[in-house]
Amino acid sequence: QTLYTSTAYATLRGHWLQGEERVTVALRPSNNGDQAVDVEILSYSKPCGWIGHLVWPIVGPLQSQFFRSQMEYFQKEAATAAASSPKRERGIMQKLDKR
Repeated sequence: QTLYTSTAYATLRGHWLQGEERVTVALRPSNNGDQAVDVEILSYSKPCGWIGHLVWPIVGPLQSQFFRSQMEYFQKEAATAAASSPKRERGIMQKLDKR
């Protein structure tokens, strides 16, 4: 049996950046009788209003860099955990949708 948990949030109406983020974690049985963890992160943002469009050229790349650094951290931690416990299978999935 696979167990899921998920959390999501979105910016409020009128915020100069509109966006949503969802993090889902799944704990599932693996082929070797152990358990595996899958992590999915969906992140979406865009400028809104004149202030948002004014700051987006700076804020947009900063958000992207922050997201990439977080995924690199998750991947490093998963590799460390897998190396210290070879029976555990670790999986990380990432989705980044910027429109």
